[in-house]
Amino acid sequence: MTTGRNSDSAMQDYLNVQDSSPLEELRETLIDLERTRRRESGLRKEAEWLYRGLTRLTLAESPEAVMMDVDLLLAEYIPHDQLLIFTPAPNGHLQLEFGNDPDLRGIQIEPGKSLNKVLSGTGLNCFNLKMLAEWKSVAAPLKDRVVSALLVGLDYQGTKALLLCGSAHTGTFKNEHLHMMERFSPLLAQALSVAARKTELAREVELKTAELQEAKERAEESNRSKSAFLATMSHEIRTPMNGVLGAAELLTESETLSEEDRSLLDIIKTSGSLMINIINDVLDYSRLNSGQIELEEEAFAIESLVNDVAMVMRPIALQKLLSLTVELSPDIKQRELVGDSNRLKQVLINLVGNAVKFTDTGGVTIAVECLSHESQGMAFRMSVRDSGIGIQRDQQAKLFERFTQADSSTSRKYGGTGLGLSICKQIIELMGGEIGVDSEAGQGSTFWFELALPVAVGHATGADEETGAPEPLLPMKVLVADDNIINQTILDRMLERLGHQVTVVGNGRQAVEAVSSGQFDVVFMDWMMPELDGIQATGLIRQLADVNKAKTPVIAMTANSMAGHEQQCLNAGMNGFVPKPATYQDISKALWELFR
Repeated sequence: MTTGRNSDSAMQDYLNVQDSSPLEELRETLIDLERTRRRESGLRKEAEWLYRGLTRLTLAESPEAVMMDVDLLLAEYIPHDQLLIFTPAPNGHLQLEFGNDPDLRGIQIEPGKSLNKVLSGTGLNCFNLKMLAEWKSVAAPLKDRVVSALLVGLDYQGTKALLLCGSAHTGTFKNEHLHMMERFSPLLAQALSVAARKTELAREVELKTAELQEAKERAEESNRSKSAFLATMSHEIRTPMNGVLGAAELLTESETLSEEDRSLLDIIKTSGSLMINIINDVLDYSRLNSGQIELEEEAFAIESLVNDVAMVMRPIALQKLLSLTVELSPDIKQRELVGDSNRLKQVLINLVGNAVKFTDTGGVTIAVECLSHESQGMAFRMSVRDSGIGIQRDQQAKLFERFTQADSSTSRKYGGTGLGLSICKQIIELMGGEIGVDSEAGQGSTFWFELALPVAVGHATGADEETGAPEPLLPMKVLVADDNIINQTILDRMLERLGHQVTVVGNGRQAVEAVSSGQFDVVFMDWMMPELDGIQATGLIRQLADVNKAKTPVIAMTANSMAGHEQQCLNAGMNGFVPKPATYQDISKALWELFR
């Protein structure tokens, strides 16, 4: 019986076990699933942390900024007090390159067996750094700042570096912290490399910027020196030329000259004018190349512009028995555009002057035709056609280059700087146009340019404006301020022959005193004078207590024709501007514009 009961009990226990096994298995499965879920959640958080860290670190602009961001990122998962990176030093040691404390930078560790193992890729969770023999060399500088640490190898710019995450307490870190550091190390290495490259590029950019700034300053200083030199040369050449051409113009009115004397006088005037043209070419070329020329925007009539040029150039053509004719298409007449008419005149005069120079028989024709016309603008072609010597095809391409003429014999025979066409090309291109030439040797040439300019609105056409010399003015009391005796004499004679009463002084201070103590209708003021220059003297005149005297009109007279000088005169309170050398027409026009 006993045996039977024992058998029944054993069977029951067996059945109970058999009945409970599925429940136990289910419970174990649930536990495993929960563990897996937690592990996956932890891995997901870690992955998100690593991704966030990588994104954040790649935005850092320097390795130092990377270390600051890493310090904050690691603090989310790994408690630590120090984050240090040791890189290889020339002596074979590891030297502190990056860390929280700038005072520690430069300390060195001589790597032994343990650290070499870490550098080879085996991370180390050190419970107490005193256990590392290599640590003795840095124990004193670090004192108690680092007691326990995570040590991980780091590939930094092609070398093996040491990443240390340290704590001031023993046993701070767990193995999972070490695994996290090992996974984080490649991201940190990449971020440090990117940041180092950014820093290098920033230094290169800074260096290049400094070099460019220095080059810019040198170029600006060179331009200033060149401009000052050209201004001085212009002044020094124009001043005596003012005397030469002024005296020649005064002599022209003499009734006692023989025909031979008048012929010689014409040679003086022509040669002087050619010299002034050469100076103007050099100055214009310099201005264009240094960007000192700014185009004016004003309404002008093409018909008037062309007729003005023809009127100026026709006497020169007649000296060679050449005809100078104008051909305007009907849609050009009475048409006003907006642009720099003075620069256009300069180009056209240059082209006509060349045509006359290189033509011995026949004539020159100025032609203008409309290419297209809209309500807002008009495109036109202006050409200068001659019956001159023509140009070989292989020489045409270089005509618009500086200091260039068709060949050396042309330069010897006809003269010139070779700058004229280059200046024309730069002016037309500055206006957004195109310039060119059509020619065959012995068949004459046609120089042309095409432009598109806005149509002027609300302006009367220039075709109806009165032309010719200004009407004579009533006699006036005129003060001339100039330190050059020759210029004093020339201007004095010109003004007297125009019927005015003239007083002459030799510098700016005397001019201020004369205006203050006398009564003058107008002052012709030289720019460069001793004691007070023309600008300073004008400023003092404008400050005189007598309001009427303070408002005395002042016309600048200067041999300095560099860009901006006319505007400087006007800004200083002057009322007009006459460049030297000055003619009767220049003087009369300046007075007429003030007192008409």
